[in-house]
Amino acid sequence: MLSSTLSRANPIVSAEFNHQRFVIKQGRVGYLWILLAAMLVVPALLISLVTSISAFLGGFVPELGSLTLPIAWEAGTPQAFIGNLGWVLILVMAPAQYLVVTLVTMALSANSIRREKAGLTWDSLRLTGIGTRRIVWGKWWASMRALAGDHVMVTIMRMGLVTLVMTTFAPSIDMLNQIEPVSHLEKMPLLLTLTVLFGVFDAALTAAFGVLAAIPNEAAGTVVGTTVMGLRMVAMVVSFILLGLSLHLAVNVGMLDVVVVSIGGFLLYITLIIGSLAVAEKLVY
Repeated sequence: MLSSTLSRANPIVSAEFNHQRFVIKQGRVGYLWILLAAMLVVPALLISLVTSISAFLGGFVPELGSLTLPIAWEAGTPQAFIGNLGWVLILVMAPAQYLVVTLVTMALSANSIRREKAGLTWDSLRLTGIGTRRIVWGKWWASMRALAGDHVMVTIMRMGLVTLVMTTFAPSIDMLNQIEPVSHLEKMPLLLTLTVLFGVFDAALTAAFGVLAAIPNEAAGTVVGTTVMGLRMVAMVVSFILLGLSLHLAVNVGMLDVVVVSIGGFLLYITLIIGSLAVAEKLVY
């Protein structure tokens, strides 16, 4: 509903979204790319999805958390081996997919501007009366929509990682500290909800940085593009630190502290997103 409303209100969104969907389909080399990607991602994605849903529901009804599949430190059965293999796939594919989708999103959103300049339609677009803000925000929103499915998969993988930590490593830490191992299922609904919100803000920031990197003229474009890419990498590292801190607080302190840290992180994301788009508007020439 929100997406369709924005598309009607801003023609840039609809036109750019249709073009980017075409670019994505062409760039993925059809069914061969989809098949190869599925072989690598789908098993980890399914395990993340099943265990995350089980952990979420287990926060309300503990019996429903039986499918969280924690790592078996002594994998003496085929089931334990398969479960451990699935978690290895998640540990490998989650950060790899996050990095790839981040780079693709930045490239796609930047190309939405560079394509106009290369095709000599940028000046014409600015003279249509649509307005600088609608152009910049339209390109940003269309870039987010075009890769929404990819960011959903990244978020599901991240939910799987959170579930893995809270169902395997957190109880193990309790055991090492000679504390009676406890289940953290009651914390999972809130943790997974915050993880989803984090995924939305992270995708929005990536698209905003991509638009900002492409706005300046050719002379300044290299410097600005390099700077923006560096900022995105720093933001990626900070996001992992915030995630680790949140999980630490969830296990050792309390969920109220997790909420406080998360709100602070979300406010930082919002500031960076709006700031990036505002600067991009000022740089439009």
